[in-house]
Amino acid sequence: MIELGLFKTIHEAIEAAAEHLPYNYRVIIAVEKHGYNVLLEDKTGTQIEIDGGDGMRSDVWEAIQQAVAAEEKADKL
Repeated sequence: MIELGLFKTIHEAIEAAAEHLPYNYRVIIAVEKHGYNVLLEDKTGTQIEIDGGDGMRSDVWEAIQQAVAAEEKADKL
């Protein structure tokens, strides 16, 4: 499991996503005037909004955790 405290910057969180996301998962950062959303897209194309609770860095971390957990669960089936 990756620790959130290891990410000091959003750049580090994105690098971790690129390294640890399972194949066919994507983290999407959508920026608009006065805000942003972080979405996790799974291998079926389903997107869910992520809220890690402490800004974009924690949102990306939460997306990685959810993707890894979903893939581990699928592997057990």
